[in-house]
Amino acid sequence: MSAVRRSAKSPRRSRSARRTVAGPAVAEAHLPSDMELHHFAERVLAFSDADETEVHIDFVADALTRFANNTIHQNVAEQTLSVSVRTVFDGRTARATTNKTDDDSLRRAVAASAALARSQPKNPDLLPMPGPQHYAKVERFSPATASATPEDRAVAVAKVTELAEQNRQTAAGIFATGASATAMANSRGLFASYRQSRAEFSITILERDSSGWAKASAPDREQIDPEALAQRASEKAAASRHPREVEPGRWTVILEPAAVLDLVGFLFYDFAGT
Repeated sequence: MSAVRRSAKSPRRSRSARRTVAGPAVAEAHLPSDMELHHFAERVLAFSDADETEVHIDFVADALTRFANNTIHQNVAEQTLSVSVRTVFDGRTARATTNKTDDDSLRRAVAASAALARSQPKNPDLLPMPGPQHYAKVERFSPATASATPEDRAVAVAKVTELAEQNRQTAAGIFATGASATAMANSRGLFASYRQSRAEFSITILERDSSGWAKASAPDREQIDPEALAQRASEKAAASRHPREVEPGRWTVILEPAAVLDLVGFLFYDFAGT
């Protein structure tokens, strides 16, 4: 399976987002079950003759509604699958990745990993792969969030754009929903899988010379209150009217949690320790 991106844009008829936009829903994506992930991992492992083999599978289905000028202007949906194979030969290891699931592509990924591993220097600190493990179950999957449609997201967007219009402001932002399934298996008998859903609502309220922003994310879209976020962004925009210049210098800045999260989120990818 290769990545598939689909997009639907609606014609602009008015400044209101009350109409819904037809488009693909994440519910149309088949999120693989634990059994399907296990069977798939076993297929990959069967192609390897390495001392040890590890398979990491990631399936992601995301959808997003984008709005600006108090109007929905885009719906996009994307499904991606990534299969990563790590092999070990006499203390040498390497990884190869593919986004295809046919036997020939999987064999090529295993062969590429094996060829790379054999060409690596021996690592005396390389640990053996673990055998079967027991992991605590984490509940972060909401079927309603995973199956949210463009119409579901448009209902929320309509309410916040109506609030902006009432205050003679302009709203722009995104409402994203999605789900993912992840699995890891190896030739020592380990298999573990996990699934989660996610929702994110981000809004910017604009005035002539000011703006306000608010954002929230959660595994369950019912835990997000778009109207409350819009109200907070609206109040920020109103409070920051008529900005004035300040002299360069050292200023104390207080960031709300969502802003800190965005900053830390970018840093997170550099914390691999490699």
